[in-house]
Amino acid sequence: MSPRLKSEFWVGALLRRAQSQGGFATILRKGDPDAGIVLIVFRVGQALKLYAPERNFEGKRVWWPSDMADQAALDSRVNRRVDDDPDIWVIEIESDAAPEALIGEPVEQGPREVDPAEAAAQALFRGR
Repeated sequence: MSPRLKSEFWVGALLRRAQSQGGFATILRKGDPDAGIVLIVFRVGQALKLYAPERNFEGKRVWWPSDMADQAALDSRVNRRVDDDPDIWVIEIESDAAPEALIGEPVEQGPREVDPAEAAAQALFRGR
């Protein structure tokens, strides 16, 4: 298992990278400083995208974007994630720079394939 950066350190680097490229970045919700998952909201004009990390088959972290219809949809999605994991960080970035350049890790472009078993498990646990 490879060592990972602490979330607080990684978030700090992300904020500085965004600001150094002329963007604005802020912490909307501070999570666990050591191992909290980071969600990133990219705002360009009125467009909102939420980027969430996942591991690919090689064990590397990749980021999946989700288009958000409006602020209410974004808030709903983030609140659901926070209910499941209170250690989550939420970062908002307003920038014209490409998300890949700011995140510094692979960003998936296509639609996310949903595993039927994972979808069934999520449906089960949502009803708790």
